Amino acid sequence: MEFQAFVRKVDTEGFRYAYENYVPQFADSAELKAAAAVESRMLGMYRQNQHLVERWWDLMGGEAVDLHNSHIDEVRRRRDDACLWSILCTDGYVIPAGSEEGRTSWLKRMLDLSGPHGRTPAALLERAVPGGAWTRSPLPTPS
Repeated sequence: MEFQAFVRKVDTEGFRYAYENYVPQFADSAELKAAAAVESRMLGMYRQNQHLVERWWDLMGGEAVDLHNSHIDEVRRRRDDACLWSILCTDGYVIPAGSEEGRTSWLKRMLDLSGPHGRTPAALLERAVPGGAWTRSPLPTPS
């Protein structure tokens, strides 16, 4: 699923952009992970197998879309569960951050852009372990 998602990104964004931003992680295969780490090898894999992915999409039809979307949702869920810092918005939406500094940066941008068209931060969230329970803290007061 990772490779087919990558092929779809190459189709819409181009190889260079897809490689820089969406290269598959291949967590279950050391051999594929090593190949993905080298751009020229990944390009070779793409060229050699792209037609197979396209054929799979043709054969699967709408089910391919469902599988693709489920895969993307699972990747996002795992990534978000790994975050230890987040921002809770007034509408209940949670914005995960990969670092405390990233959360601070997001918060600053949100406060600079707050208004009728953006989300409004309500609290800061932090947890001790990935996937653990959130601890809620109030927003810092402006100095």
